[in-house]
Amino acid sequence: EQAIVVYQKVPNATKAPELQAEAYFKIAAIQRAHGNADEAAKTYQRAAALKGAEDLSVQAWWENGQAQMKAQNWAAATATFDKLMKKHPDDPRAREASLQIAAIAFQRGQFDAAVQAYDEFIQKRGNTDSLSPRALFGKIQSLSRKPDWNALLAASQDFLRDFPAHENAPQVKLYRGFALQSTAKTGEALKEYEDLAHAHPNTEAGAMAQMRSAEHYFSQKNYAKAQEQFTLVGKNFQNSSVGPDAAYFEALSAYKFKQDLNEAKRLAAKYLELYPNGTHGFEARMLQGDILTEQQDFAGALVVYENLIGGTDIVKRPDLRPLYLSAMGRKGELLRILEKYDDAITAFQSILDLPNVDLEMIYNTEVQIARCYEKKGDRTKALEHYLN
Repeated sequence: EQAIVVYQKVPNATKAPELQAEAYFKIAAIQRAHGNADEAAKTYQRAAALKGAEDLSVQAWWENGQAQMKAQNWAAATATFDKLMKKHPDDPRAREASLQIAAIAFQRGQFDAAVQAYDEFIQKRGNTDSLSPRALFGKIQSLSRKPDWNALLAASQDFLRDFPAHENAPQVKLYRGFALQSTAKTGEALKEYEDLAHAHPNTEAGAMAQMRSAEHYFSQKNYAKAQEQFTLVGKNFQNSSVGPDAAYFEALSAYKFKQDLNEAKRLAAKYLELYPNGTHGFEARMLQGDILTEQQDFAGALVVYENLIGGTDIVKRPDLRPLYLSAMGRKGELLRILEKYDDAITAFQSILDLPNVDLEMIYNTEVQIARCYEKKGDRTKALEHYLN
């Protein structure tokens, strides 16, 4: 703070714009170092606007660009880095600046511009520059977002040929798998994922590759193979970001395979134990209820659904609304199976009383109510709901 006070006196103490600019840059550097990115960005811009600022050091321009990026002033950051490149083309930070311009284009969703900027770096500096792997990896990421899968396949081949041991090589292999899968080369993609997961255990890229394989088999309804692959995610990539999802889908695959419902029940309970606040918590409890239903433990399943309904506030969790409605419907169905028809009708009617229920849900619910009245022998009421 004392330093800033001193530097603030400089613009009033001199008419030399280059000294005024230098003082503002010093203030901005202090602000940036103390995490005040927005104020630093404004101060840098004030300095850059002064006559004579062109003669400031490359470090000052570099810090200005970094501050503008941190404040997400993308246009100002791009202009600053561009000015640095033109004013100091031979400085090592000019190379960094060109990559920052490409990264900014990526952040702004301007993927064509990002690819072009990365390409310009690669064409100018080839594959011998220390920043070349970073440029080529940035290009691959940008191509994945366009997406341009064929161009990505070519770029990934170049990367793995020139930089096979680079720290980003596993991620490049993962992107390559995405591209192969997206161009209907499923067999090659699965081979890429398998090799990646085997060669890079305990890495995020390896975990993602294993997860992609599992998701493919799940989508093909090969639930035995899917369960095997989801199990491998938990076994070999315990701390990965996809671990919780894999644990839930391992249980779901076991349920859909229907070879051993007790195993599916155990896996659902394991998920809830490992991830009590996981994103699939509601679904895992629904799965427990569905398994109990299939095992004809209707009373036990009813308790599961009632607990789910009673413990969920869809006003606070609107994202759970579709699952919540499904739980209410299952509760009604179980009450009907248990021949508690009045309770079942009440449960189904509570669905119809909710706002914004979709037409298919209304249709199915009316049919369920009609069936309950039929079982009760009240054909008039049953006909009324069938007509509804």
